[in-house]
Amino acid sequence: MEEKINHLEETINTVELQYQVQCDTWNNLRSKIMHVHDELGLSVPEDLVGTNSVTENNVMDDYLAAIENRASEILCSIHGDYEDESQGTSIFANNDNNGSTTV
Repeated sequence: MEEKINHLEETINTVELQYQVQCDTWNNLRSKIMHVHDELGLSVPEDLVGTNSVTENNVMDDYLAAIENRASEILCSIHGDYEDESQGTSIFANNDNNGSTTV
């Protein structure tokens, strides 16, 4: 019985340590996502006004999607039009020398 109790206590300590590492990792990732989001000048999504934080529920749909869209806009402005080879269509707008935008 004493062995089982010791084994159970070791297992509990291991799980608690793993949980703490995962929490630390999430908090670090969350702060990095917020930093990138703010550095790109992105606003907080309307449905999150007042919360101003990244959560497990909104990280993919709201924050990372906005970062991905802004990064695509920046890359497009640097490299010009990008054509999706699988579709044969342009997926970014391209400004021509006349100042007009084409898609």
